[in-house]
Amino acid sequence: MYSKNQVKLAFGTRFFNVLPLLELRLNIFILRARFASKLLEANTLINSGKILVNTLPKQKRYVVRIGDTVQYLSTQNRLTTNTR
Repeated sequence: MYSKNQVKLAFGTRFFNVLPLLELRLNIFILRARFASKLLEANTLINSGKILVNTLPKQKRYVVRIGDTVQYLSTQNRLTTNTR
């Protein structure tokens, strides 16, 4: 069994300070906003450039801030070209 000090050390204040930062990462934000159903799908959307933050593509580790505009470019919004 663990003593109270060992449990306190394992789940100290540093651990709880990191959790909000992880929740504000772009890939987690996309998952929570239900643009994607899985984390892998959210990462794929970000890497393919279908997710824009303030009209710019960002990496999955980008921390979303208050006032940021997150935009999802679906395939219906993209221009298609016919090649014959």
